[in-house]
Amino acid sequence: MRGIGTMVEEARCLNPQCRRIAETRGLCNSCYATARELVSSKRTTWERLEAEAKVAPRKYKASGAKEWLMGIRGIKKKGT
Repeated sequence: MRGIGTMVEEARCLNPQCRRIAETRGLCNSCYATARELVSSKRTTWERLEAEAKVAPRKYKASGAKEWLMGIRGIKKKGT
C-alpha cells in the first residue's frame, strides 16, 4: 500500500532481471504486458506460466465486464 507516512516494502516483479514494482500477477506493468501478449498470441498459457512460477495465480474471479460491455449477456430491465 502506498501512502504518506507508510513504510511498506512493495513487492518486486517476479522477473529476476526486472527491478520494478509488481502490479498484476506478480509482474510489473511492462512484464505483464509481455506475458499477456504471449498468452494472446497462443505462444503460452496463464496456467503454464503459473506452473513455472513466472506469474502469480489470479487473485480475483473474472467480473464478466467484457461480456457485459459487449452486450453478450442479456441485460434485464428493472421490473421485467
